[in-house]
Amino acid sequence: MTVSSLFDDMIIIALFMLAGFFIREIIKPVQKLFLPSSLIGGLLALILGQQVLGVVEIPESFSSFSNVLIAPIMAALLFGVTLNRKKIVGFLDYICVEQAIYGMQMCLGAGLGALKFLLLVSLLICVVEFIDSDNTMIDRTMKEESVLYYPIESFAGMFFPAAKEVTEQYILNT
Repeated sequence: MTVSSLFDDMIIIALFMLAGFFIREIIKPVQKLFLPSSLIGGLLALILGQQVLGVVEIPESFSSFSNVLIAPIMAALLFGVTLNRKKIVGFLDYICVEQAIYGMQMCLGAGLGALKFLLLVSLLICVVEFIDSDNTMIDRTMKEESVLYYPIESFAGMFFPAAKEVTEQYILNT
């Protein structure tokens, strides 16, 4: 991207924003919706661009503007805001609480995901044991050498009795 192409793109953006401004000023119902002229210009560009009508050629470089232009927006957020010690402490307290809650949610989600994975693998091992009772699919020595094969299989035993009771109670007796 050269400086010349950047200015050309900015001219196109400015024209659509100017068109959005005039649309907002002329059409009174749009004014009552309190839509910004940039949004109206963007919708106009979307409708006139390649996506809908194909009347106007929108440059491909428009898609990279959001990545580049977010930096000055974030830098300008603090302009005009007075920061004192009390506000900073309040912000830090809020951030610490939010991060602690987020961390607990992540740990709980990871633990429940691991439990679900363990249960599904143990059920799969039980199905393999049921199908392969004579050890033709997986050799018996391979199963015994595996560190997790039998411990995970025993994990399913905790859930199978409950599943068997529910199956007998609700499905087989009805």
